[in-house]
Amino acid sequence: TSTAVPPSATPALLASPTATAIQLPADAVALAAVQAQDAVNGRVRDLPNGDVVIAVVPNGTQVWVLQGQQAIGNVVWMEVRLPDGQTGWMADFLLKIIYTRP
Repeated sequence: TSTAVPPSATPALLASPTATAIQLPADAVALAAVQAQDAVNGRVRDLPNGDVVIAVVPNGTQVWVLQGQQAIGNVVWMEVRLPDGQTGWMADFLLKIIYTRP
């Protein structure tokens, strides 16, 4: 025979989430997540608007945004460092900025 445990009259307290400071590397200006609108991946190129794709990064991947930026046509290309340390360029519309250096 099993004994049922009556529900507690006092709900358990849950820990409140606490803000964690994001530490940016010295050469990074922001932290961003890849967010390709109509695809599951974003492409990282060797140069701003470059022909060579050096990496394909899944949506949600966090990348460091470095200081390099270059506008070509209507696109701002941002220099990024991937989690594996590789650097390249991504179009700004593929990135959602999570945190910017104050």
